[in-house]
Amino acid sequence: VKWARKKMPKFGISLVGTSTGGSAAILAVSEDEETHKAVRCIVAENAFASPEDVMGQTVDAVVFRVLICKENAMAYTFLYPIMRAVQAVAMLKITWELKRRYQRVARARESIGKMQTPMLLLHGQGDKIVSCQDSKLLYDLAKGVREGDLDMWVCKGAEHCQIWDKEPAEFEKRVVGFLERFTIE
Repeated sequence: VKWARKKMPKFGISLVGTSTGGSAAILAVSEDEETHKAVRCIVAENAFASPEDVMGQTVDAVVFRVLICKENAMAYTFLYPIMRAVQAVAMLKITWELKRRYQRVARARESIGKMQTPMLLLHGQGDKIVSCQDSKLLYDLAKGVREGDLDMWVCKGAEHCQIWDKEPAEFEKRVVGFLERFTIE
């Protein structure tokens, strides 16, 4: 953002990110005052509320339900206690690694309330990696964004970061319309 402001001071800056990039955009704007002042809007597709939550969801939804249990409800029920133990150990390791590398675990859900930047949240309803509930939670927690400057679209049937693939015309209409509204003077 600093580089863009220096090189192109007359242009508005928008941050567009998918998954980790969407969460990073929210964190950057909500935790750095200079970035907050410089960024006119955010478009975040399939952003997660916290890295721990998404890793827990992935262990459950992808590893156990799909890869190990092959969508078999009986196998899932039988293996559920084992899955919870694996989740707990994995979460301890992931949290420790993130804290060791970054001194703290960055959570969009804890910082989004400070943000006033207009934001469009997009999420695929069929996302098995990041729950659609993450975007809904981020939407509910974005209390500092003025009414009318916060929007959310849940695309039916779209998987993780596949909204454009599922509904390209609607995706472009919503994203371009949002960007034009906040970045063109």
